[in-house]
Amino acid sequence: MHGLDTREDLIAYLTENIDKFAVDNVTAYETIRQLWARATAPDGLLLAEQKLSLAIPDDILKGQEPIRTGKAGIRPWDAYLAILQLDKKSVKRLETDRSIKPIIEKLHADVQDSFPDRQGIDMILHGKHVSYERVRKWLVLLTFYTFWARKAIDTESYSADEADAERCFSYMNQMLIDAGYPELYVGNPYDWIFFYASRSDEPLTTFRYLWNELLTLALEDHP
Repeated sequence: MHGLDTREDLIAYLTENIDKFAVDNVTAYETIRQLWARATAPDGLLLAEQKLSLAIPDDILKGQEPIRTGKAGIRPWDAYLAILQLDKKSVKRLETDRSIKPIIEKLHADVQDSFPDRQGIDMILHGKHVSYERVRKWLVLLTFYTFWARKAIDTESYSADEADAERCFSYMNQMLIDAGYPELYVGNPYDWIFFYASRSDEPLTTFRYLWNELLTLALEDHP
């Protein structure tokens, strides 16, 4: 191929055109749908968490509304906020159209790019094309959440055992590989968030605490 004389040239070409090679990633979309259903179904992880009253003991979450659900499960926007455990009324004060963009803007540019959002999950669930990076970031978020939420529900505790982080990484990496995506990489600013949270004493609590701290900062800009 003209202009691709070195290994570096080939890698650069593939990176720049990766969407062309992943337009119809059936496995990735199906994996996300399955993980989303596991989280949001009427008998899913989010409502199981709520029933067990497993919540972060932080003042910002006091008075948070219960998750609303219907026959099909939890609505995407409500489920999205519940995964991050962000208070809906507080997020509404950011004056966005079902978006947490002001929160994400507090983070590294590589984290902001293609960050999982309500629009992205809607498009994936309806089979519409989204970018390679957007799909991968949703896969990372949902594999992380389903692993730690399942453990929390089974043990009725957010605490992690010594070997749980490695089990989580193995689970996440296997799901990524099976869907045709690269493994977690600690040098990736987005992936680093999940490495950091998973190695804490209470991974899901730590992960959610991060977003609530960022929400507090964002609300300071929207008095």
